[in-house]
Amino acid sequence: MAVPVVELVQAVLGDPAEFGACLRVPAPVWPAVPVPPSLHGALLEAVRSSGADAVSLSGGLDSSLLLALACEAGLAVQAFAMVVDEPDEETARAREVARTCGVKLHEIRVSSGELVAALPLAVRAAGTLTYSTRVAAKFRFWQRCAEAGARCVLSGVGADEVFLGEPAKLLAPAGDAPPFIARRLPECVLGASWLGRQANASPTLKAADPAARLREAQRLLLSLELPFSTLPVECGTAAAAGLRVTLPFLAAPVRAWADAQPAGVLADGELGKLPLRALARTRLPQSVCSAPKVPVLRGASNHGAVAAELSTMLGDWPAQVLGTAPAAHVAAALQALQQGTADQPALLERCLLKLCSVVVGREHPWRA
Repeated sequence: MAVPVVELVQAVLGDPAEFGACLRVPAPVWPAVPVPPSLHGALLEAVRSSGADAVSLSGGLDSSLLLALACEAGLAVQAFAMVVDEPDEETARAREVARTCGVKLHEIRVSSGELVAALPLAVRAAGTLTYSTRVAAKFRFWQRCAEAGARCVLSGVGADEVFLGEPAKLLAPAGDAPPFIARRLPECVLGASWLGRQANASPTLKAADPAARLREAQRLLLSLELPFSTLPVECGTAAAAGLRVTLPFLAAPVRAWADAQPAGVLADGELGKLPLRALARTRLPQSVCSAPKVPVLRGASNHGAVAAELSTMLGDWPAQVLGTAPAAHVAAALQALQQGTADQPALLERCLLKLCSVVVGREHPWRA
């Protein structure tokens, strides 16, 4: 069965007036500070002053470096790794890093089967739309971290945005915005007036020099995607679980240091976060320092089960709000997912998850 993906996307994002009024759109504030003499000093102070008692350890470069710096700063921390269904390559690296640092590692198991059921509470906690079950996974993860005694957790979120973690995604020809940004911004910036102006327009970058364009694209992510999408999922879900999340890579002195460097200091070709990799080489296993970025969880493995849960959650809402034609597209997508006949199951699942988060927002309006 061919499901009209474009029409379904338009059904979800096509009329922002239907849901824009209930969305919280925080304004980013980036205070200016003097550039610190060293990145190591700025990061170490940010970690030390956090008073954290735990680290969210994915096994990637960013969180692993924070664990090493927490030990260097003399903090008594435990490490918590989220394991969705079964351990993977990053779990193995997290174990290696914890052994290297001499820190106890708690592997927090989250089943993909529980993610959709947790979605309404997780979306309400984040206060933003979502296109991924990751928001529910983080919500469950933080709950179990709190049950294990964690109170203040160091998180590596922000390192990619500040240190050009994925430069290949930010490169663009001429003055056009990279497809990554052109696609992501309408999904991330959720104010109705902004969506109304930009839903059918592609943002452009003004700089002519490739390095300057890379920097401009980076700042778009820092000012738009980070506060409107990434931080609500990371910090909102943690707060709902009774945890405080600290983000050393977003500390003002750390951002000031990174912003003062030429783009070539932060990235080379498709490899980003070069200063962080340099700091990690003397503190962490080589497998972590050179590991490529691993895609985060975007959906659940059993699309049929997800479709059944979403069908119950949506009820007759699409027909009431979106109208007959879009509702038919939603029904066709749910049926295709359940029957395993969808051409693009992951994309359809993302659209339907976003639609469900709209339902949650309408029923429980988010306040600034």
